[in-house]
Amino acid sequence: DEGVSFTNARLRIAADSVETSGVIPFDTEISVISISASAELKSLRPYLSHWLASTPADQLMDNPVTGNVNLTAKAGLIDLQVDSLDLGSLAATGRASIDTESLSTALVLDANSSSLSGFHGADWLQAQFPKIFNEQLAAAPFSVNGELDIRPPQFALNNVNLRLGNTRGAGSFLGNADANSFNLSANIESTNILEWLQQAPTDVAIGGEMMIDGSFQPEQWTMNRLDVRLDDNSALYVQGTYHHGESFDNTDLKLKSTIADVSHFSDLLGVTLPPENLSLDLLFQGDQEHLNAKNFSISSGESEITGSLKIENPSRPVITMSLSAPNLDLRPYTNSRVNTAESEDKTATPQTAQATSRKRTLIPETPIDLGVLNTFDADITLDIGHIQGHTRDLDSLDLHATVSQGNLIIEDLQLFDESSGRAQVKGFASTMNGQNDFGLRLSSEEINIGVPILTQEDIDALPRYDMRLAIFGSGDTMRDLAASVSGGIEIIGGQGRIVSQGQGFLTNAFFDELLTLVNPLRESDPYNQVECLAAIASIKDGKLKGDPLVTFVTNKLAVISKAELDFASEKVFATFNTVPQRGFGISASSAFNPFVGVGGTLAEPQVTLDPEGTIIQGSLAVATGGISLIGKSVLDRFTVSKKSCDKALKKFAPQRQQALDSYASFRAKALTPAK
Repeated sequence: DEGVSFTNARLRIAADSVETSGVIPFDTEISVISISASAELKSLRPYLSHWLASTPADQLMDNPVTGNVNLTAKAGLIDLQVDSLDLGSLAATGRASIDTESLSTALVLDANSSSLSGFHGADWLQAQFPKIFNEQLAAAPFSVNGELDIRPPQFALNNVNLRLGNTRGAGSFLGNADANSFNLSANIESTNILEWLQQAPTDVAIGGEMMIDGSFQPEQWTMNRLDVRLDDNSALYVQGTYHHGESFDNTDLKLKSTIADVSHFSDLLGVTLPPENLSLDLLFQGDQEHLNAKNFSISSGESEITGSLKIENPSRPVITMSLSAPNLDLRPYTNSRVNTAESEDKTATPQTAQATSRKRTLIPETPIDLGVLNTFDADITLDIGHIQGHTRDLDSLDLHATVSQGNLIIEDLQLFDESSGRAQVKGFASTMNGQNDFGLRLSSEEINIGVPILTQEDIDALPRYDMRLAIFGSGDTMRDLAASVSGGIEIIGGQGRIVSQGQGFLTNAFFDELLTLVNPLRESDPYNQVECLAAIASIKDGKLKGDPLVTFVTNKLAVISKAELDFASEKVFATFNTVPQRGFGISASSAFNPFVGVGGTLAEPQVTLDPEGTIIQGSLAVATGGISLIGKSVLDRFTVSKKSCDKALKKFAPQRQQALDSYASFRAKALTPAK
């Protein structure tokens, strides 16, 4: 009369089975529902897919389930005791109390797994974390226990203890769903924090501890304490308040960081970093409209960069940054190795090396996304003093750049080398008119652009170059941009001495073969005494043409090159006419090649010789008119000289001016809003 009772009731559905006993009263307001059950299920999907399919919990339904539970309920209050629950590779026990009217819930949970790698849903869990985390941690031992207290809209995690691999953590969490805020307090220890990285180094382990205590609201973060200390003396300390959103008011945030050895993060960043320290010291203070960075300092080794940073208008930041460094030592972060002739691998032939590195195209389809330029404005200045390198130093570098209305403009970049050379760069990248527009202008006087040199004597003897460059184009990918580029390039070099070997500047097997054919003295004579150099080309809609492209005169040889290059198809054709100068004898039996042609594509160039004295391909043609190779070389000894560079420069003058005028017109249009 009081209800229904049942003992050892069994239910089987296919391979699934449930056994249960209990009492269900007719009046649940004054009597207690009591049910105990044990279950063995191959999957929860047949029973929960209606509610959980296409949700984050979808994959969890594929785990097999076994367990024993006891449930009691009275007057809207439910108590659930989980004596044992195995969900895939995860084992758990716990207790839950639920008020069905207020939805208040108290949960005590203790779960562990020897490895989550066999747990259905582990892939989804890994995907929720940044890609820098090591996926192999899914195979590490895991355990968690703690208390969850839900009193809508608040929820709290108390007395939480978590272990994953060599990392252990303990703490509490209090959140408010309506206010979208939470408080966090935790202490985390690890015997090797590097194991968390996707590219975790295997030859070093660094233990450490992190303590965090803070509160986080939609427009204000308050860090009472963030203190990270590692066994290698690296540290991070953050304390204060950061207010963002409509204002920076009440912002007062201190940040200090020291990395004892940045080389530990080489694999993470995909670059080889030196065993150097790196320190950062910042103090942010803000008012209603401004955020200022004081004590701004970044240092590594003997280098230190200091400056100021101001941010205005929180809704669309306006950033003003000025950085300076009296000395910047790049040697620890750059490669000191120089490929000399003795160190180059001579075992592989150019043809073999070329075949192994062959690609279909050289210019990538990499997308160009300038959308970030529409999210902020900026005014940036850099003042770098002496810059130290392995083989040469630079005297200074000065930069002024701005970002405004979706435009990045290099207002002025000046570089001074270790002697009298000076280079100036201006440029822009714009999205103002719904497309990616780019432009770059370069001019230099007496600059040293020599390849890496081993001695100061070689540096002092290098020729000095005057350069003029104006190029521009549009494109949403690198290939589209290359196919649209137009402009002009002009490089003029005076007298000096250069090292014959490329010294690592051109180590590709194809270029090695080409240089050897064009300059037969390259292997026997360590130096070339340069009389003049002129490298000149015009570019129109992705098609480069040089006629001549290069005029290169030394005391022993002169090289005249003509070339065409289509950046869209990457097809290339060039001819090199090498002529011995007076005093350099040549016999019919020598290995001297007056004519060398290059054809194919940028990814697969090929060198061809011209034993008949004629090379014709594309729209370029070089013909000897039947004159013998020896006769042609004798004739050109008297027609090619230092004046040839001046002639090439004079011939290019109209095209140079046209490139400058076209650049100015393109820039004005790209940086002017469309009506």
